[in-house]
Amino acid sequence: MGEVYACNYLENVIWRVDYPLDYSLRKEGPARFQKEVQALFPKRQEVIELKARTRPDRESPVELEQSSWHWVFESLDGKKKATLTGAWLGLDCFDYVDYKSFRDLVEATLTALVKLYEPSVFTRCGLRYVNLVKLKGNPLDWDGYINPALTGQLDACGDRQLHISSHRMVLSKGDDWINLRYGVKNPDHPEPLAQRWFELDIDCYLSRDISPDEVLKRTDRLHDCVEEMFEESIDESLRTIMKKGECNDG
Repeated sequence: MGEVYACNYLENVIWRVDYPLDYSLRKEGPARFQKEVQALFPKRQEVIELKARTRPDRESPVELEQSSWHWVFESLDGKKKATLTGAWLGLDCFDYVDYKSFRDLVEATLTALVKLYEPSVFTRCGLRYVNLVKLKGNPLDWDGYINPALTGQLDACGDRQLHISSHRMVLSKGDDWINLRYGVKNPDHPEPLAQRWFELDIDCYLSRDISPDEVLKRTDRLHDCVEEMFEESIDESLRTIMKKGECNDG
């Protein structure tokens, strides 16, 4: 078990499982799934994505055709969202408090999917935590807040103005994969960097077949993976802020 913090810098927490394409979902629609999750997600919308196709033999040389579809279910305040497609189920949480509460949401949504559509296997399971650390002060000064291994490139700026510093590492540990995106974020780009913002986007996932019974245990393991990566990415001054609940003071 990792550190317990009074606040966090999370913009979004995303969970997703993939399964073999189920065409029956498209045919019957989401009514049964909506009934199962309506206490958590009472709002629903259907999203249809279109792509352009060139047809030089027709009077209208460009036609739009449906390329994909999915249904989005939202909480009343819009802070939580479930997305259902014929090939994957996802959750977004924009007001994350703790893992236990989020896991309960995962379990309820997953239970509805398995009960109604009976997937025999899941081909991927992923958990992603998107942190955006916002502090006051020098936008290039992360000493004591972020692991120097992730900020060393900032020393290469010299007398030049920095606009963006964005990086990616893909790592593995056993059969867990980690997609780490990190760097100084500039919301004012193309203007020079002025805000002291640092992104830590940690995506842990498993890309092999697992049974429905394994999903929650694997999700727990992926949470451990994210937590370990986060703790290795930050430093003591940031831990102090989070323990004191002062994340919004930046």
